[in-house]
Amino acid sequence: NEAARIHAYDMATRDYIAHSDPEGRGHLDRVRMLERTHLIGAFGANMAVISDFGTAAEAFNALKSDPVNAANMARSEFDHMGIAAVRANGKIYIVQLFSGVEGRVDSPSPDYVSSKVNSEVRLAQAR
Repeated sequence: NEAARIHAYDMATRDYIAHSDPEGRGHLDRVRMLERTHLIGAFGANMAVISDFGTAAEAFNALKSDPVNAANMARSEFDHMGIAAVRANGKIYIVQLFSGVEGRVDSPSPDYVSSKVNSEVRLAQAR
């Protein structure tokens, strides 16, 4: 939910609608920045903008009315979802993120890895 909220808020405050922010960071970049213990396989994102007076039903209909968005909602590979809505500028900006988590690592991946440093990854035991 946090990655969806960050992007919805950014779009609302800077008044744009796009899967990547103006600096070129995409949804998966934000998810990986926030969740560094999940190994993400399948990934998808839906976005919609509705009027400030829109209802939850209108938000859902706006998301599912796009064929690509509807396909994302039905993909069986996804087992995690985050959604956020931010109201600004007379609109409601909605971001819905989906992922399929393939596994987890014992400790968070580093924010930055130098090419001069060896990194070791141990997978967590299945639960």
